[in-house]
Amino acid sequence: MRFITTFGDSGYDLYGEKFLKTFIRHWDAPLTVYYEEKRSFPKCKRINYKLLWDVPNVHEYVNSQRVRETERTNDYRFQVSKFCRKSFVQIDEIKKGGKVFWLDADIETNEKADLAKVKRTLKDVAIAYMGREGFYPCTSFVGFDGDHELIDDFITEYED
Repeated sequence: MRFITTFGDSGYDLYGEKFLKTFIRHWDAPLTVYYEEKRSFPKCKRINYKLLWDVPNVHEYVNSQRVRETERTNDYRFQVSKFCRKSFVQIDEIKKGGKVFWLDADIETNEKADLAKVKRTLKDVAIAYMGREGFYPCTSFVGFDGDHELIDDFITEYED
């Protein structure tokens, strides 16, 4: 079981540093952080830092969307180049197999994480996420079972 997140340089300043410090304090699990710009990050043996632009296809796609977005408003619902990054990271990690959990980098943890409970969210399912009233699910915390029999079908649809 492993955890993943990503943030840009400004995101690190706004919330990423606090996310990392509270993760280190309250989670006893491995975390891979995909960053966009090299800088000094908190040191921890459980945290692996990777350059986001090394993930297949992400750089090309982000750049193609930035051109289109210059004609739109600042409405977050149309900021594809900002929010697509997590999809590329999730797909890359799911393909490695095993149970992988996405955590948005603006999450702050205030008490010891119950890893057994987290792992149980993927019992007999390919994907688990936090529910929310209304039409939109919460994608701040999503679990994927990279070994589930249905995960390849999901990856195909997600990539499309």
